Amino acid sequence: MRVDAPTGPVAPAALLPLYRGLAEKLTAVAIEEAARAGDHVTCRRGCAACCRQVVAVSALEARELMKVVERLPEPLRTRVKDRFAAARSRLQNEAPDLLPKLLNPQDFDQMDGAARDDLARRYFRLQIDCPFLEDEACVAYDERPITCRQYVAVSPPEHCSTLSPLSGSTSDLMMT
Repeated sequence: MRVDAPTGPVAPAALLPLYRGLAEKLTAVAIEEAARAGDHVTCRRGCAACCRQVVAVSALEARELMKVVERLPEPLRTRVKDRFAAARSRLQNEAPDLLPKLLNPQDFDQMDGAARDDLARRYFRLQIDCPFLEDEACVAYDERPITCRQYVAVSPPEHCSTLSPLSGSTSDLMMT
C-alpha cells in the first residue's frame, strides 16, 4: 500500500484525511479477503446497527467533529446538538457508571477484554443512537470517525442488531 504523507510540520487536523484514507484502504483489503473466503458484506444503507455501539473517537477527531456540528445547516445543527445532550442525559440517568468510563480513555485502556465487552454490551442495550444518525443514515458520513469507517459485517444483519452471542464479542462485528 502506498500512502502520501507530508514531509514537514503540519497541524494534526491536516493529517486526519490521511488517517481516514488509511483506514478505508485497510478496510477495503479486509473486504477483498472476506470475498476471497466466500463471505460478503451485509452492511446496507439503513441498517445502522453499528450506529448504536460504542465508538472510540480520538481527541483530534472529537475536536474536528465539533467543527462539523457547527458547520451543519439549521435546523439540523440544533437537532444534532439536542441528540448529543439527550444521549448524555440518558447515560447519566440509566447507566451513570458508564459515562465516566466512556469519557476517560485511561479507564478504558486499563480494562481487560471482558470488561470492555461488558461495557460495550451495556451501552448497546441502551440503544442510544449516534447523534449524527438521522433517518437511519449518517448526516456526517464524509467526516465520520475512523472507527465508523472500519465497521464492516459479514454476518447476517440480525447478529448486528442484537449483538448475537453467536458473534462471540462486540469486536467480532468489525472485520478490521
